[in-house]
Amino acid sequence: MPLERYTHGSPHYDAGTEGAIRFPMTDGQRVIACEISAEVLRDTFGEDGSDPLDEFLRHRAAIEAAASRAFDVGSFPNDLMELTTADFTGARPS
Repeated sequence: MPLERYTHGSPHYDAGTEGAIRFPMTDGQRVIACEISAEVLRDTFGEDGSDPLDEFLRHRAAIEAAASRAFDVGSFPNDLMELTTADFTGARPS
């Protein structure tokens, strides 16, 4: 089942994870906490030096689509998903 943007939460910078952006998605029944690091943002979108949250917002549709694809092929029993560069190439390891 594809994930959709969860509208009752906002993406935010998580200082505790060294620059990761956390954002909520939903499968219609539960909320999945998704995370993408500043490093993955840079590696995937080639931008350097900009604010990670601004970078996330610029590429939000592509990031959410990658999260949805990863959710469809992965297992996330704790409802927490960390996106990697592999999620943007379709090569998420099982």
